[in-house]
Amino acid sequence: MGAIFDISRKINEKDARDSENLNNLLKRAHYLIKNSSLPRGPILKVSSKDDFIRKLERGISQEILQKKMVGRGLFVCGIYVPKVIAHYLSTSPRSWAMADYLQCKNEIEEGSSLQQGADVCFLICCLFPKRGNWRLMKISYYQKMGVSFYYRFYQQTGKEVGYHMSDNFDQIVELTNQSFNSL
Repeated sequence: MGAIFDISRKINEKDARDSENLNNLLKRAHYLIKNSSLPRGPILKVSSKDDFIRKLERGISQEILQKKMVGRGLFVCGIYVPKVIAHYLSTSPRSWAMADYLQCKNEIEEGSSLQQGADVCFLICCLFPKRGNWRLMKISYYQKMGVSFYYRFYQQTGKEVGYHMSDNFDQIVELTNQSFNSL
């Protein structure tokens, strides 16, 4: 007969370093979904950038739970994506051309440039898929570039969000789209 052991104590080193484990992320998602003080209604009717971020995060969390795609990586992406979209509500990307994000002078600039390039790929795939077909390129080009940029960003900086966005790129694009449609 097999031995019984407590898997809650078997946390790998990466999760041990992180302040938000899956349990905390699930609690956060549940809070966002059930919190009555968060304004309900259309996402466009928000009073601040923070309200927009919380509404979109709530919508993505709901989609993750409804589809039973519960995983730490998707929740990390679900927290990151609303901040990216909110950031680009008030600013424009440095460039829509992905080659512009590959030209860097030093490692710090390269990490930032890779993240910005990956974020632009995400925006194109998620919010502007028709723009992805400009310049004789297909949306699949931006999907592959986004995955590559996020992973290179992760390798360069060690920031976990880069790994999760790379690993879950297509799923988080779909979940974000569905979240926008349901709001």
